[in-house]
Amino acid sequence: MGIKDKTMKSIRVSIIATVATVMALGTTGCAAQKSTTATQNDSAASSSSVQSKDVSAQYDKGFIAFYHERDYATALRIFSDLAHKGDAASQTFLGYIYAEGRGVEKDPTKAMEWYLKADGQGDYEAPTFIGHLYKDGAGVDRDYAAAMKWYRKGDDLGDDGAPTAIGDLYALGDGVAQDCGEAMKWYRKGAAREDDYALYNIAWLYDSGYGVERDFGEAMKWYKLSSDLGNPNAPTAIGYMYEVGDGVEKDVSEALKWYKIAVERGDDQGTYNLGNFYADGIGVKQDYAEAMRLFRLADQNGSTDAPTAIGWLYAGGYGVSTDYAEALKWYRKAIDRSQEPQAQNNLGLMYEDGQGVTRDLSEAKRLYETAAKQGNTDAQYNLGRLLKDGRGTTQDLVEAYKWFALVEKQTNSQKAREKLDVLAALMSSAEIAEAKRLAENWQAE
Repeated sequence: MGIKDKTMKSIRVSIIATVATVMALGTTGCAAQKSTTATQNDSAASSSSVQSKDVSAQYDKGFIAFYHERDYATALRIFSDLAHKGDAASQTFLGYIYAEGRGVEKDPTKAMEWYLKADGQGDYEAPTFIGHLYKDGAGVDRDYAAAMKWYRKGDDLGDDGAPTAIGDLYALGDGVAQDCGEAMKWYRKGAAREDDYALYNIAWLYDSGYGVERDFGEAMKWYKLSSDLGNPNAPTAIGYMYEVGDGVEKDVSEALKWYKIAVERGDDQGTYNLGNFYADGIGVKQDYAEAMRLFRLADQNGSTDAPTAIGWLYAGGYGVSTDYAEALKWYRKAIDRSQEPQAQNNLGLMYEDGQGVTRDLSEAKRLYETAAKQGNTDAQYNLGRLLKDGRGTTQDLVEAYKWFALVEKQTNSQKAREKLDVLAALMSSAEIAEAKRLAENWQAE
């Protein structure tokens, strides 16, 4: 999972009472009634009050549409209207919509334009989002120093997410010397402002032992505090701890409960994990149709894993008619989105077997190798097969032995051990020693 950057969250406490029972969204660190620029009228205070209430009501409708109903078209229309009328809070939100590409084509340049308009009016959240664009190199050249400058401005203005963003730079060593102690200091400052991502990242440091002594108990405590403030990622982390038994007794029913909360909050990883439970029948009756629904929802939320899972369902005919063309489409989408290694492996199998494509062992070998170098054990095994037999490539027993050895070490695979035994009978002791050395020194890219 790893450190999570702060994304757009509530910037009006008034909305929380409306949707808290459904989404439990975070509330603090945000202005209770964020001032607007479209309704200022010094000569008519009562009229200004009415207009301000109207802007607030429209803002709340847009917020519900975006976060609760996921009606991005309506949210875009509302925030665009308010932003053009000069409402600073809406300008920041509109910038975020363009930055994320929700209901509109992703456009970081437009996002920056709206963030800068909001910053020019003193919006306290805008600087942090400007910092994100510089940190990510989105629409601008990546510039960690500029990101830090904007984050510090956001911190000075009291934005609850700014300390978390500064902590991320220190945790990852982006533009500064990596310093987990300094990161923790900033995360704790964000936590004091009740920023849910600050709480999440503190949990993650304890969960991973990154810069601190690993402590699953502390991790669970901070994840739950983060979840209490509505963080969308924390329920997934909690569910995973129950799924695998990290610091707690394995409890599939608890994992299911937390993954379902993650789905309600739109977390792509939790949605994907729940889809796997339905696909594999873990804690629930196996239901490929429900798995497909969840995988598609996870894909809509940007999951890097879900397109591969959808492709797998089509390739295997699980809950749907076997459709190699659809499988190819989804595997390629996963690869285009994130170079997802399991998709590369699965696409390699289709090229090796000629499923939906002309059989091409060289392309299969290329795909296996790309995924194998990322650490995918399925691809490592399949690459070993081709190298052992010289199919689609020049035979190389040393390399084949290396890949099978890596698979056996990581998965305790009986199949890999059998391949190693076969190769050992064909190789010299020097060749085996070299293969073992290569396996010992190998690192994923």
